[in-house]
Amino acid sequence: QELDALRHRATRSVFERDDVIVVASVSCIYGLGLPTNYLNARLELQTGSEMSMQDTEAALQEMLYMSTEGAMDDMERGQMAVSHSMQSSDIIVWPPYEEEPLRLSFAQGRLHRLERLRTLRSMDGACIYPARHHVTPKEQLE
Repeated sequence: QELDALRHRATRSVFERDDVIVVASVSCIYGLGLPTNYLNARLELQTGSEMSMQDTEAALQEMLYMSTEGAMDDMERGQMAVSHSMQSSDIIVWPPYEEEPLRLSFAQGRLHRLERLRTLRSMDGACIYPARHHVTPKEQLE
């Protein structure tokens, strides 16, 4: 599982940074799928932006994140969970390249807050990439 996290971190870095060179064996990069599909499947988040929790949850499911209903302590990379409170509705998502899950809090049709779950460090924005490297757009499936 750690190897998969490293593969996702490397892939994400190639897309987001100009100063990255990846040195890997063929077996490390075999079966990664099309880079454009992976890049186009990402979900760009910005605090305060207009987006519904339902649309975000559906997008994460299309990005192959698995729903879980267990305790947050049992959550693993590539999973997500939905919770509701009086103030907001939250999606907890753990991208495979992150060290800890992210909490996306929605209120009144907007992304109200974005933070790292364990450290509670607020973020203004983030890009969430698919849970697996091999993603296929809906158009290609049909």
